[in-house]
Amino acid sequence: LQYIEYLAASDNNEMSLAALKSFQEVLLGRASQQTLADMGIRERSVGAAGNSQTVDEVPPLPEPLWISSWQTWMRISCSLITPHPANIPVLSSEHPSTANTKKSDGPTKHYIPGPSHFTTVLHIFSPLFERVKKKISVNELKYEGVPRILKGIIGVPVSTEQAPFIMSTCAEITPTQEAVLDCVRVMYLEMVDSSSALRPALPDLLRLMLDFTLLSIRAPTTEFLGKKKDSTQWWVQNMVPFAELSLRTLVEFYANTAHYHQIIQSTVLVDIVKCLTQPMELKYDCPSQSTWKTAASAFLTVLRLGLPIARQQTRVYRELWPATADAFEQFLFTTSHPSTPLNADERKRHEFIDCQIIELIRTEILPYANSLPSEFIQRIIEVLNRGSISTLDPNDVLALDSYLQRADLSRVCFDALLSMSQSDEPDIIRSASSQPQTTADDLTDGIGVPSDRNSSPRNTSSLGASAIASLLARCRQVIAGYVRDEQGAGQLPLPQERTVEMISVLRAVRTLIEGLVRRDNAVNSDFYTGLVTLYPLLIDCVPSSRADVQVEQCLMETLKGYQTLLLLKVHR
Repeated sequence: LQYIEYLAASDNNEMSLAALKSFQEVLLGRASQQTLADMGIRERSVGAAGNSQTVDEVPPLPEPLWISSWQTWMRISCSLITPHPANIPVLSSEHPSTANTKKSDGPTKHYIPGPSHFTTVLHIFSPLFERVKKKISVNELKYEGVPRILKGIIGVPVSTEQAPFIMSTCAEITPTQEAVLDCVRVMYLEMVDSSSALRPALPDLLRLMLDFTLLSIRAPTTEFLGKKKDSTQWWVQNMVPFAELSLRTLVEFYANTAHYHQIIQSTVLVDIVKCLTQPMELKYDCPSQSTWKTAASAFLTVLRLGLPIARQQTRVYRELWPATADAFEQFLFTTSHPSTPLNADERKRHEFIDCQIIELIRTEILPYANSLPSEFIQRIIEVLNRGSISTLDPNDVLALDSYLQRADLSRVCFDALLSMSQSDEPDIIRSASSQPQTTADDLTDGIGVPSDRNSSPRNTSSLGASAIASLLARCRQVIAGYVRDEQGAGQLPLPQERTVEMISVLRAVRTLIEGLVRRDNAVNSDFYTGLVTLYPLLIDCVPSSRADVQVEQCLMETLKGYQTLLLLKVHR
C-alpha cells in the first residue's frame, strides 16, 4: 500500500495511473473488460473468449488492512487533486515498513490527472466504503473529509488532449462526474439508514451538493490552472449540466430527509435558500438559461417541504426569513435582461414561474402570518405591493413588447393582498383555537426538536392594516392612472391589460367595502377613512368608464356599494 501510495503521487502520468489500477486490483480483484469499458478505457484486443466475463475473486483481506486501505485511499485522493501533494511516504529500499516510513511533500505534478485517474479511484470508493462504513469515524465524512476530496476532483479541469476520449453512460455529464454522484449516493444511502452512525454527516453531504450547484454560475477554483483566464469554455460545457443534475439530486435528498433532527438543527434549508438565490438573482445573466429555471423550480419544491417545518421552529430558523424575503425580491425584480427579445410564449412561461412564487406566498406564508416574524411579513407585503404595480409605461407604445409587462403577476399579487386584507385573523389561529391541548411529546414534534407551535400568537391587526394600506394605495394609483390615460388617449382605446387591471381594482374596492361591514368599530377605523377618500376618484371615473362597457358596469356596482358605508355611519 505504501509503494502504491508513493507511486500514485508521482510526477509521471503513466506511473500514477498504473499505481491506481494496482490499488484497485489489490482490493477488488482483476477488473473485466466491461469494468474497464465503464471507466472509458476500452481494450483493443478481446483476448480469450472467457476473459471478458471473468473477474478474479476479491482478495480475503483482514479487517485492519481494509481500514488501512481506506486511509490510503483518502491520502491518494488528496494527492491527486493538487499539483503539490503533501504527506507522501518516503520509502526505504531496505525496510519499507510502516513503522519506519517517513512522510514528506511529493514531487510537483507537471501534468493534469485525467478521467482515467479519477474514475479509477472513484470506482474503488463504493466497494471499499461498503466494507469499512461500520468502522470509520463520522468525521471522515464531514465536509473536510470525503466531501472536500470529491469537490476537488470535480474542480480539476479536463485537458484538451483528454476530452475527445471521454465516454459516459450519461449523455449530459462526464464519467468522472457520474462517478462522483455515484459516490455521493452510496454515502447518502448509508446515512439515511436508521442504524447508521454516519447520519450526523448528512448535512455536510447536502452542502457538498450545494457547492456543486453553484458551479452552474461560478467556475471552480483549481490549483492546476493557476491564474489563467481561458477556463470559461470547459467550465460551461462540462460543469453546467453536472451542476443542474446535482441540484435535482439535492432536492431529492432533501425531500426524503427534511424532517431529520440533524437536518433541522443544522439549518440546511437556510443554506439551500441562500444558494438558490444566486442563480435566481442572475436570471438572464446565467451562462445557461436552463439554470435559473431549474433553480426556481427547486426553490419552490424545497420551500413547500421546508416551510411547514420552519413555521414550527421559528427560533431555529431565525436566518431563514430574511433569506427567503431576499430571494423573493431578487428573483421577481431582477435587474438582468435577456440577451435577445423574448417572444410572447417565452414571456408567458417566464411570468408563470413568477406567479408560482406568489402562489407559494399565498398558500404557505400569508395564512400563517401570525406565527412568523413581523419584519418578514412586512417585507412580503412590500413584495406583493411592488409586484401588483403595473410596470407598463402608458406613453411608450413599444413597451407592449417589453418583458417587463407582467399583467398576470400584477393580478396575482393584487389578489394576494386582497386575500390578506379580508381577514383579521389567519386560518392557523382559527384552527389552533379548536385544537386540543398538546402533550409533552408534541412539543418536540417527535424528532427531539423543541416546537414553537404553542407560542403565544402575535396580534395580526397591524399586519392586516399594512396590507389594507398597501391595497388602497394601489387602488388609488390605478384609478388615477386610468382616468388620466383614458382622457389623454383621445379616440384610441387603452390596452386590454389596463382595462382588465381597472376592472380588478373596482371589484376589489367593492370586496373591501363588504369586508368592512364585518369589522367591529368599522366607522372609526383607518380602513373606513381610506375607502371614503377613494370616492372622489371613482366619481372622476364616470366619464372615462363609458369607453368600456365592463368598466362602466363594475363602476356602477362599486358606487352602489358606498351605500353600505353611509348606512354604517348612520346606524353606528
